[in-house]
Amino acid sequence: MLQLIEPFVGKVARQEFHEEDELTYCYNAAGEHIADVYEVNGNVEMISYYGEKEGARITPQQLQQITYDVQYVFRMLHLFVTEVRDDGESFVVELSMREPKYRVYVPNSGMRITISYTGFVEHVVLLENDVEFVYPENIISHDEARAILHTQPIVKLGIAPELNWQYAYVQNFDLYGVGVDGHVRLWSEEPMMQDAKFETLPDVELISDLDAFLLGGRQGDVTMQHRDEEYYWRIDSEDEGCAEEASFVRACRVVKRISGEEYANYYFENLGSMRHLLEEDAYVTLRFVYIIDDIAFDFHAISVHMNTETNQILSVSQCIIPYDKLRTLKKPKLTLAEANAIVYQYADVELTLERDIDNRRRFSFVYELVYPTSPTGAHLQFVDGFTGEVHWICND
Repeated sequence: MLQLIEPFVGKVARQEFHEEDELTYCYNAAGEHIADVYEVNGNVEMISYYGEKEGARITPQQLQQITYDVQYVFRMLHLFVTEVRDDGESFVVELSMREPKYRVYVPNSGMRITISYTGFVEHVVLLENDVEFVYPENIISHDEARAILHTQPIVKLGIAPELNWQYAYVQNFDLYGVGVDGHVRLWSEEPMMQDAKFETLPDVELISDLDAFLLGGRQGDVTMQHRDEEYYWRIDSEDEGCAEEASFVRACRVVKRISGEEYANYYFENLGSMRHLLEEDAYVTLRFVYIIDDIAFDFHAISVHMNTETNQILSVSQCIIPYDKLRTLKKPKLTLAEANAIVYQYADVELTLERDIDNRRRFSFVYELVYPTSPTGAHLQFVDGFTGEVHWICND
């Protein structure tokens, strides 16, 4: 471990292990705190160095040399620099492993180095580098994968709040790439998503006093806030009393109370077997999605955060939807086929590596949907249903 510290801050005279934060504190002969080392199962995962280096701002060439020096000390010369950014206080250098056969970068691998403007190494973070690759017997070419992608509906009819709630063609999130064997990759066909669905809500009794219902017999306060794009109810209570009615029914009653006559158009987002990947304790967030004319407003749901052990509600958020306006919208001038033809001019595929959900060390090859000429460097947001203008997600 000392060989990873002393080249940057000098000789270590004393070490102290602090069990509560799993850090080894390192000091020099003068008693100065010069480094912290974080280890997991005997493997160094992060080192923070303390000190400073006076002088002028380093040049790009000097930054490159310091990066090489850190790689050499950590025996990571096989890594490749994938990004260098200025975070406003220091330079951050991202380095990744590259798979040897197809020269594809390995996600979340390598190391991250933070270097001060004057050249002092401040932090080194080691990512997951113990990986294995699953090589397919056959792999289709890039052009073949792109041709397959261009037979699929990359966008679908939707409504864009950014266009004052007008029709647009939005990203089809079910489609997420092409397999190296040529099959189209759809989230809806993944095993974890087989039992995920939108469910009709039951007929429940209408709440007369919303605040009292949210408290559920507890002592406390309900605060309702009107934010830019949502209503939010926060329940402040130290009382852990239980409510007799089941959590799901209580959540549905809240949805009915705050959605009014639109309750019939809200559906429960049942994640099925996927829910255990997201929530493994008593605290859950139940989402209710507005669906009209087969358009699901996934990003404008009503969310009810609950404790399922006590059936008590902790908070509620309702994204604001102009229900009346949606019923008087003009139909788009562009057809679905025309919108997808526009998107095909930008959509491409890139061979990437995907981590196995059951074995984090294992990676397999896939063709991912990308937009290499995107002006923001990010994915498509939507196509205007009237003008055909393509809007892109901001990559701030």
